[in-house]
This record gives sequence, C-alpha cells and structure tokens, in this order.
Amino acid sequence: MSLPLPPDHQYINLEDNETWEKAVTITPPFEGKNMLLGFSLYNENEKKIVKGEICPPYRDLNLWINVSQNLSEDTSIIVE
Repeated sequence: MSLPLPPDHQYINLEDNETWEKAVTITPPFEGKNMLLGFSLYNENEKKIVKGEICPPYRDLNLWINVSQNLSEDTSIIVE
C-alpha cells in the first residue's frame, strides 16, 4: 500500500553531492507494529526500463515503524 505524499514532496530533484534535509510527515490510515516504510531514490541520468515503464530505484531506504493512536488524536509519524 502506498501512502500519498504532499505535492511538494512527491518529486525532489538534487544535484550531485547536494543534500536535502526536511521533515516529512506521513499519516498511516491504520495502526500496526513492524510496518515497513520505504523511500525510493531514482537517478535521472540512469533510467533503465526493465519491463514496460518500470525504472528500478538507485537506492532504497526502509524503516520499520510502529504506529499507534496518540492521545492528542494525531496519528502522524515524523521521520527526520
């Protein structure tokens, strides 16, 4: 299942050796333990089409998270 990101976080373009550091707020629609949160990084200069129009990522970041309802009714997770 993919979670929607805000429009300003859906496509981020970085130059060589450039760093992007900004908080990303993701609100899962359900609670759970040991859930996988993944981010995929793509290199625009190395687009390789495998099948159809699928381009494999340059790198992946996978985080295992636990989601539970917060007493403030805010179930957001902030990954920094």
